[in-house]
Amino acid sequence: MIANREMKSLKEDCGNLYYEIMKVKTLEASHLKGGLKCLIILQVEERLPSKFTIFGGFCKPGATLKFNFDDDFLWGVSTSAHQIEGNNTNSDWWKFEAEGKIKNGDRSGKACNSSELYHQDIELAKALNVNAFRFSVEWAKVEPREGEFDQEVLHRYADEVIYMQKNGIEPMVTLHHFTNPLWIAEFGGWESKRTIAFFLRYVQMILDTIGSVKYFITINEPNVYALFGYLQGYWPPEIKNRKKMKKVLANMALAHSKVYDLIHSKIPDAKVSTAINTAIFRSKTSSPLDLIMTRIVNYQYNFSFLDSVFYGKTHSPVGKITLPGGIKLDFIGLNYYTRFLVGFGFTPKISFGDLPKTEMGYEIYPQGIKNIIEIVWKRYKIPIIITENGVADGEDKIRPEYIMKTLESLSIAVSEGVKLKGYFHWSLMDNFEWLDGFGPRFGLYHTDFRTFKRTLRKSGELYSKICSNQL
Repeated sequence: MIANREMKSLKEDCGNLYYEIMKVKTLEASHLKGGLKCLIILQVEERLPSKFTIFGGFCKPGATLKFNFDDDFLWGVSTSAHQIEGNNTNSDWWKFEAEGKIKNGDRSGKACNSSELYHQDIELAKALNVNAFRFSVEWAKVEPREGEFDQEVLHRYADEVIYMQKNGIEPMVTLHHFTNPLWIAEFGGWESKRTIAFFLRYVQMILDTIGSVKYFITINEPNVYALFGYLQGYWPPEIKNRKKMKKVLANMALAHSKVYDLIHSKIPDAKVSTAINTAIFRSKTSSPLDLIMTRIVNYQYNFSFLDSVFYGKTHSPVGKITLPGGIKLDFIGLNYYTRFLVGFGFTPKISFGDLPKTEMGYEIYPQGIKNIIEIVWKRYKIPIIITENGVADGEDKIRPEYIMKTLESLSIAVSEGVKLKGYFHWSLMDNFEWLDGFGPRFGLYHTDFRTFKRTLRKSGELYSKICSNQL
């Protein structure tokens, strides 16, 4: 219903809705094209341009947007230490890069130089009107050699937390984001159960240092880490062995559960989760074999790790290991980027479809996030936070509409009963994108990797407006 208006005309052209407004104080539209369930409030003032374009909910100019999210909703941005800080010289990835394994021979080097510019980064986040910031602490810098903890690095992370809080930003601390100290990697890394004890000691040091933090991610994307590092062999340690992958997942599940208990022993009201990379998996054909394979891939990738730490019992491909009892999730952190097509084979045949692609070759499929969170909510009934979501788009042509489509999809899910507590956009700024080096650009800010200058993109302006209208 559109009420309280005098309109000259309303027409639809190529999917765009045009409102030509003559004398209006407030125009409200609760359901626009496609059954959109976010509420769009167009506040029209004198001399404001009278023509508004709404494309998938992307309104301009002079539009304010309100989605169906709670008042305490976390509007955030995400980063990771290795990708932005620079000079992670004692890590397995630094060694991997030095061996020429990255596209175009790129090396992370100083990355975005955020180890020196982190105050500026927090100020840039504040300028986006976010109220939360997900970042990671780098184990290889905190403990560059076994048992030797770098107090200067620990102090810097503590200062990072304090500076966020002073600026009204809620920190979300990720304790492991793909990289390991070289000394951990050299004795077997996450294949070894010893790594769990070392990881707990490192986390204890973080907790003793950084002060009062509410939100923690224990391990980022254990499914991706194990798949790329131990089955497909793309990432360090470049192993292709399913049995070892299962062992790594088992050790990470146990590490997560023990860290969950450790954090709660120190901070009883903490909110702790893992962040799982999720994707939409669709069958390439309607054949029974393709459909069965799609179901298997979907479960093993999206749900097996979560089931393990939720039920306290491992589910394949997570290897067999004894987990402590009780649910070890206060919320569920979900990272979502794309869709895959699946075909039957001894090794599943997984590929992208025919949809338009990002700079990384990912299908652009923002609407899939609604399906993911609906399934996760129905399965676990635990609040959800989107801990990563974004698009590689250096020209910033895709990102504005992608953000809007994503938030519309999330808003619809919330209106239908899903408990979504936050959205963290990946990423604050362009950074080092693992095997793809400095090519793909995910940032709301453009990064000049020579001068480290950050420049706000139009999508950043849009996200800032969205966040400010929600706070």
